[in-house]
Amino acid sequence: MVLQWEGYMYLIPGNVYESTLRNIGTYASFFNLQGLILGALMTRVFGTQMEYYFAFEIGSILITNIAFFYLVKILLKNSFSAFLATIIFASNYFALADIHQPNLYSGVFLERLPINIPLLFTSFMLLHKYLERNKLHFYVFSIVLYLFSIFITHFSIFFAFPFFLYPFFFRLQRSLKFKSSFSGMWTALPYILIVLFFLFIDNSSPVPKIGLFEFLSTPKINRYPEAIVRQLVSISQFPIVIKALLSGSPPLAFNTPHELTSLILPTLIVYTAGFMFVYVKNERHRALLFTILCATLAMFFLNTFIATRLNVLEDAGSNRYFFVPSILVSVFWALVLTTVFAKKYIVTIAITLVFFVVNEITFRQHFMEVLKSTGRTQAIIYYISQNITRFPQKSLIIVGPSSDFGPYEANFFTYHIGRDKNITFKTEDVGYSDWPPLASSAGHLIYLNYEKKCHCVHQKIVK
Repeated sequence: MVLQWEGYMYLIPGNVYESTLRNIGTYASFFNLQGLILGALMTRVFGTQMEYYFAFEIGSILITNIAFFYLVKILLKNSFSAFLATIIFASNYFALADIHQPNLYSGVFLERLPINIPLLFTSFMLLHKYLERNKLHFYVFSIVLYLFSIFITHFSIFFAFPFFLYPFFFRLQRSLKFKSSFSGMWTALPYILIVLFFLFIDNSSPVPKIGLFEFLSTPKINRYPEAIVRQLVSISQFPIVIKALLSGSPPLAFNTPHELTSLILPTLIVYTAGFMFVYVKNERHRALLFTILCATLAMFFLNTFIATRLNVLEDAGSNRYFFVPSILVSVFWALVLTTVFAKKYIVTIAITLVFFVVNEITFRQHFMEVLKSTGRTQAIIYYISQNITRFPQKSLIIVGPSSDFGPYEANFFTYHIGRDKNITFKTEDVGYSDWPPLASSAGHLIYLNYEKKCHCVHQKIVK
């Protein structure tokens, strides 16, 4: 498997990050600082060795899952609950599939996961320890990590709501007096101010098409109540996958908006019943329970309001915007399972195992399709790597089709294996490439094209 298209976005020296870092004063430059710096380091260390990029991704996922495990363990004071939550979080296809796409490696994975998410988990752990023990150093370190995680990537703001709400509900659970609730709001204030500061200086985030008040006052037009519910259903649509598997069909065969509609009422009933059961039977985790409820709804609303690449009213697939809400949903289901089936470890493990297996089958099918699409790109890259010494100096090499070898690939391989011989790679589609004016002045002009009939790369030397 190889990276594709925007997967190379931060991995092209002299292209994105160098020009951006020279202009560090603009908000867009440091709002994606995580992707910029990691890309700058990785492309110089890993070069064209694709397996190293994916090894880094796997390592980052493991670190994130370990940090999540310890976060849940500290919150719930239960290693078994943390284990269940981690399995649910780490295997949720509809929340994770987009993040692990080869064409989204830089623009999604590097920007949104490797450093900031473990830092956010650690920050929330420290906040919880401060609320429990009232030791100031936990609070200070939590704020510092929170500030840094947002500084390196704007995506961290999507996980802001638990920090806003948890201190309030935690203090309120200890005492229903106004003083306690005020104390919780005061504790949350630094986190709120940090987010407001970054939003104030931000010039790169999506701008809603209409104002917040107009959006809220027109629910029938904007259909945001339905969109909020559909996001919950989309994250939890595994009955549809199980239905497809039992019928002998591919796991996503019935993955349609119509099928999702049929799950809305059952999903609301199950989640409401689970919430009420935990609320009644598990009093000590009520603060966390209400934080999960309110923060998840707030995230879904924010997704509906500003996420231009999310349309759950017409789409039923996985989406990168489900990743952050799935963190809280995973904790919720760990609470539900360990409360409903208290000390019935075999039952909870069996349910979690079914969830894991269903996701594993879905992921396997997904990556088989990814391998097919990246296989053509891999064949082109292999051909170029094997023949680079045979290409004459000062060659302009036009590679196609552009769907398999786009402008990002061209720039990446020009830098890493072409520049020593003054060889320039360009994608064939002139909509993405400026190669026609360069063709007349090039010392040599070569066309490379992937042929589907023979599953091979055809070379044509023009001059």
